[in-house]
Amino acid sequence: LSRNFKCIRQISNSVNDMTGELVSYGIQSLKEGKHEDAIRTLEHGSTLLHDDHLRAPVSLMVAKIHEDRGRHDLVVDILSDLITPSSSNHVRVTAYEALTTICVKEHSDAQAISQAQAATHVALTERTSGGQLADALSVQAHGAASLVHLVCGDPATSAMICEQAMSVWDADGKAPEADRDARVAGALECAAASLHASQQLDSEDTAKGILWVYSRAASASASALAASQAHPVSALAALHVQPSALLGKAQVLLASGHLKESEEQISEVLKLLERPQEGASQDAPVASSGSALHLGLALGVLGEVYRRRASKAKGALEKKLGEAVVSDGGGGFMLAEGLYKRALELLGAPPVLPQESDVNLEACLQFPADPQVVAVLRARYAYILGQTPGRSSEATRWRHLAERTWKLIPNDISLASVLGEETGEGNPIFHLRTGRLILPKLLSPEGSEVNST
Repeated sequence: LSRNFKCIRQISNSVNDMTGELVSYGIQSLKEGKHEDAIRTLEHGSTLLHDDHLRAPVSLMVAKIHEDRGRHDLVVDILSDLITPSSSNHVRVTAYEALTTICVKEHSDAQAISQAQAATHVALTERTSGGQLADALSVQAHGAASLVHLVCGDPATSAMICEQAMSVWDADGKAPEADRDARVAGALECAAASLHASQQLDSEDTAKGILWVYSRAASASASALAASQAHPVSALAALHVQPSALLGKAQVLLASGHLKESEEQISEVLKLLERPQEGASQDAPVASSGSALHLGLALGVLGEVYRRRASKAKGALEKKLGEAVVSDGGGGFMLAEGLYKRALELLGAPPVLPQESDVNLEACLQFPADPQVVAVLRARYAYILGQTPGRSSEATRWRHLAERTWKLIPNDISLASVLGEETGEGNPIFHLRTGRLILPKLLSPEGSEVNST
């Protein structure tokens, strides 16, 4: 602790600078998985800051670390202290946005909308002062509202909200700049995901447009994090936006059939998510943590890349021979199986088939991740097993478990439709920032309402 502080104080020219240095230290510690060390350093450092406005970004950083640890209860406690009128509007909007994300992760969608509306109200009070910060807070708040509609199955409304907000942000007509966009990175990523979910990808121009917005969001996030010392609150609002945007790009490319390019994007995501090997003090990611969740989602998408590649290779071989064949798709099915297994482990839903008893089945339905994400991964894992000789019975049981998992969240859409088994146009979206499954407009129920559970 004393060593950390000595380094921070040496590179901080004033107490004001120390706030940015503490947040930068926290972001790096979060990447390295050094949760406990970071929390102790940040909490002690906060006591040396003489002003609530200087302490607020540090508190936001502590909340982000607790979120990565899976301690949402502690996150809510910290953020609740930051949404009071004594905090700056920038901190309040960012805190409300973070609360919105926590509610979304927990499927408390009605509460999420309430938090997003509160963020919008605070942003409106800032509008009277005018300027770029006022515009940025408005976009940030609308991005939070858009996110809720997106995960609740209403991508069209989500896209409309984002379009209105971004039209104000881009009103000057100048080409987007990453440094300026850094203040609205999260809203940009949500705009891209909304377009991804609300538009059909049968047009190359449409896909390119969505990829461009995802790229803009990723660049904005990278710029925000690079400037974390000078603008700590914007950096914290942009946390995890870059890997989320890149994973979105990978899934657009996957749905468009560009498997090689999709794999390359996922490789970039994994580079952002991987932790340094050195350092025995780092905390190992556990299934309930944000780090494990993000990595599990990325590996799940990568597994689908290999599954489709293997299916394509098998289909080409069958076409050449003129008959059905037993093939591992050039080893692709085996690789996909391993990736799905690891993804499920990271999501806290290890690929262990239950015994026939109801007690064992119920145990397999208890996990910290989004049930819809887990259901899709279990179904895809079942498909892989079905391609392996002698494992058809196991595949059937896995598919049954996937169906039971899917029904944990009430909805009117079948798992088969989501997977594209009925229409061939499924392509559900894994959203890294929230850990939720987003359904494309084609699959979204009409008149979808916010879930109150």
